[in-house]
Amino acid sequence: MSCRYRKLAVGAVLLSGGLFLACSGEDGVSPTQRYAVGGTLTGLQGGAVVLQNNGTDVLSLTADGDFQFSTTLPPGSAYNVVVASQPAGQECEVSNGNGTVSQADVTNVTVACQPATYSVGGTVAGLTGAGLVLRNNGGDDLSIATNGGFAFATRLTSGSAYSVEVTTQPSGQTCAVTGGSGTVAGADVTSISVACSENLYTVGGTVSGLGSGSVVLQNNGGDDLTVSGNGAFTFGSPIPDSSGYAVTVLVQPAGQVCSVSAGIGTVGGSDVTDVTVDCADAYTIGGTVSGLGSEPVVLQNNGGDDLTITQDGPFTFSTPVAD
Repeated sequence: MSCRYRKLAVGAVLLSGGLFLACSGEDGVSPTQRYAVGGTLTGLQGGAVVLQNNGTDVLSLTADGDFQFSTTLPPGSAYNVVVASQPAGQECEVSNGNGTVSQADVTNVTVACQPATYSVGGTVAGLTGAGLVLRNNGGDDLSIATNGGFAFATRLTSGSAYSVEVTTQPSGQTCAVTGGSGTVAGADVTSISVACSENLYTVGGTVSGLGSGSVVLQNNGGDDLTVSGNGAFTFGSPIPDSSGYAVTVLVQPAGQVCSVSAGIGTVGGSDVTDVTVDCADAYTIGGTVSGLGSEPVVLQNNGGDDLTITQDGPFTFSTPVAD
């Protein structure tokens, strides 16, 4: 029965009892008020930004200004406005995008657009030392502690130039940049390569007094080097910074004795060039034993170079002595 006919049927009762029956709709139920969700768009520079509310209500905007979703919501309903599709070359961000509808339209959602920015970075390999610092475009320094991917904190817009360099080398290493300069082209730059390797230094010095023969030198018990003339010499195998070196004579030249000075030390960030090898003519030391019984006698020269004698006769120590 409609509200109008119900009023007629109970009119006498309403009048006599002083009662009042209000009807808001044909069925006696008040319709629920619904409210719009919207806000303001700023910074759009061409193209279209597509917004979405609650995952279904889609709204495409092509110019700055106020906007409003077509679907209204009853009080107490949640709303959640997000960017479903960014405009070309731009990034739009939503503020005040979620909440609950009260007894009024939602008008404070803001969408701010700006040119899209992209990261500049790449990969570091071979890093073992500490202290590597990279720099982009003369600033935006980035400290690198481990191998792997890296990206500078400052993002750049498309069309911007970048130039990456090593501003501080890691301890005991040298790092080189490949592909470090170019122009951002609408995507993150990830192709920059930084390859690090140990700093290697040569060990050498000078030979003097060498006659017609050859002297064989060693560094750290290996890396044999045959020297046949006076002058500068350098071992063939460089060694890392902060490594120790020990230069010795492996084979003396015929008729000479060569001695090494400043042959032991530690590499200190540069080539070692101050090892000296001095050679001089050498002579054997010997003589004659007589009156020896059945027991052998052991002779020494200069506190070493032991020589065991088992019978009378001439003897010679094996190590010649320099003139």
